[in-house]
Amino acid sequence: LNHTDLCNLRCVMCPRSKGQGKHRLDRAVLEHVAQSLFPTATEVVLTTSGGEPLAADFDLHMERALSFEAKIDVVTNGLLLTLPLYRRARGALDHLNVSVDCHVPAVYEAIRAGSRWSTLEANLAAVRNERRAQPDEVLYTMSAVVLRETLPHLPDFVRFAAGMGAEAVILQRLQQSILRLTEHDPERDPGPEAIARTLDACRA
Repeated sequence: LNHTDLCNLRCVMCPRSKGQGKHRLDRAVLEHVAQSLFPTATEVVLTTSGGEPLAADFDLHMERALSFEAKIDVVTNGLLLTLPLYRRARGALDHLNVSVDCHVPAVYEAIRAGSRWSTLEANLAAVRNERRAQPDEVLYTMSAVVLRETLPHLPDFVRFAAGMGAEAVILQRLQQSILRLTEHDPERDPGPEAIARTLDACRA
């Protein structure tokens, strides 16, 4: 369900870095979709065209999923993932993936324009502590786009994610078909061999 391209950030590897999104499905349309499809859906995958799914009508998706016992997969930048929201949503979530990219504050904030590391870190810590106190069945992961800037930090990012209670780390290739980002491309610098060594370290 692709319902918005609105976002609260301007990440360098995303089309939103070139301008704010303009599209958001009307809540009446979303209500119609939910009433029509959620009763027989086993999984609702919230996708966006470079948007942030928690920033637009997530309350409607969450409430309808809970009422119809459907499960939601969502990828979020985590800045709106407050503890009260997680507590309300956890019963509807199947897979929650927080796209972090880097745990080094200066690198994180440079990549994710408009972000604030302290806000994200506080949200991640709150979710971790909540899940430790009250375990649930949500698959909780973190992800990173492999950029020239993030590559040196990825093994430590895996350790950071584990310390924050993530069950897995998802590493994504930079999609040059979306934007030409040669200055961020690790394939060009430091090159494939350095990438392979880093990924081996991450797996270890």
